[in-house]
Amino acid sequence: MQGPQPLENVTLKTLLALALCSASLSAQASLVRENGVLGEALTYQLTGNPGEFTLLMPSLNNGPTPLGIIDPTDPRSMDVGFELFNLWIFGALDGAGQAQITVPLSLDPSLVGIAIFAQFVTADGVGSLFDDISNYTAFRLSAPGTVTAAVEDHVEQIDGHTSTTLIDGRVLMAGGGTFAGTALDGFHLFDPQTGSFSATTGQMQSARAAHTATRLADGRVLLLGGADENGDVLATGDIWDPVTGLATPIPNMSAPRTQHSATLLNDGRVFVAGGLENFDLADPLAAIGSAMASTAIYDPGTNSWSGGPNMPLPRFGHGATILPSGRVLLTCGVEVPSLFGLPLPEISNDCRRYDPVANSILSAAAVNGARVYHGQTALPDGRIMLAGGADGSLITLVINTIATARVYDESGNSWTNVASLNSPRAYPNLVLAGTSVVAVGGLGNVDLETGEGAPEDTIDVSTNSGSSWTTPASLSLSRLLATASVIDAGKRVLVTGSGDNGSGGATPDVTVDVFTP
Repeated sequence: MQGPQPLENVTLKTLLALALCSASLSAQASLVRENGVLGEALTYQLTGNPGEFTLLMPSLNNGPTPLGIIDPTDPRSMDVGFELFNLWIFGALDGAGQAQITVPLSLDPSLVGIAIFAQFVTADGVGSLFDDISNYTAFRLSAPGTVTAAVEDHVEQIDGHTSTTLIDGRVLMAGGGTFAGTALDGFHLFDPQTGSFSATTGQMQSARAAHTATRLADGRVLLLGGADENGDVLATGDIWDPVTGLATPIPNMSAPRTQHSATLLNDGRVFVAGGLENFDLADPLAAIGSAMASTAIYDPGTNSWSGGPNMPLPRFGHGATILPSGRVLLTCGVEVPSLFGLPLPEISNDCRRYDPVANSILSAAAVNGARVYHGQTALPDGRIMLAGGADGSLITLVINTIATARVYDESGNSWTNVASLNSPRAYPNLVLAGTSVVAVGGLGNVDLETGEGAPEDTIDVSTNSGSSWTTPASLSLSRLLATASVIDAGKRVLVTGSGDNGSGGATPDVTVDVFTP
């Protein structure tokens, strides 16, 4: 590809003359952005008709801008502005219809948060000056350790939803509830290429929140259980399809579940464990008494359920992660033994492994330190890290958030104590973003009698070793039920969930944070 040149060095007449040499084909122009972190490089991948000439137009605005400003005969419009014409980049697509433009970005803190829009046109010399117009991309410049807003806010306030990164890099947000107290049965998609949200046409069987979302091997997303707008725990499930944007009901689970786990197995099935059959803060004893020891396996290939082995005790609020062996590590949570039929819940340090080959529950080394509602993630080397959570007593309703972190090694069936989070938190999102482990969101304290707590807005970051944690940034707002999803191939973390915007609840908050580790 000819080296990029500013448009001021290549006149439109030259562009038109060169375009006359290329043939008119029918490929659709496509633009994909990669990276864009300050101190690194911003890369654009251009695709279109082989041999056509291209004009990439970066901008600080999102249009629409009439192409007639350049070519009076062209009635179309661009989705970007023309104000940065001195930074326009001229190039050409190769024989495969591909081109790459890379722009080094200086590490200038004053640039953090600036939105960059881009779009390109091709020229083939037939008809109007320009042939195809690509899609546009948009993102905000960020530096390591910074939080920026998404390019666009969410379309509505949302809490209690799930957030799942899809194979194509988009993020699916399913269910939850709105500022007005309306439960949701639909879906929203966040596209990192545009920094914006859109609704899909699909709907679940009923509104649900506090459910699980599991991305299946084929890219679809399985949604299970949770509670409806009346607080009733659900046995229903749906599968959302990214190709159609629609959701399809699946056969019901044998019992309702919330605060359960749902883990994708290596063979494509999903292992579901534990949970509560009902959840009512007005009667916590009854809710705890509904804890389940049962497990179940869903097979998307046959759209059917089969029974799994029972855990030694009913369990909820635990962690579950696939291991290198294909087994599933179940950690801590609340176990519920009973005495004369009376549930005696205890926050546990017990761990188990599910073996899908033998369909059995195996023992595993216990964690040093009981906990519930902790964060858990797989590390690149196959070890499992858990961090935060809460300990205390569900009988006396005294619970304390904790900061300790541990790493499990399956090869030795052992746990290692690693550095603690800088801020104790229950319900943290613990995600692996590139080479960093990020702990974001959660509650700094929890009141079991009211079911409320103080949101934790600081972000803790560690290397994969867990040897230390830093706190490089805080969320723009305290978000009570924040969810976190890794986007941009691990370069950034999308954080959603309504925040305290100081309005006293009169105005819904629809802001969204993007953190760069």
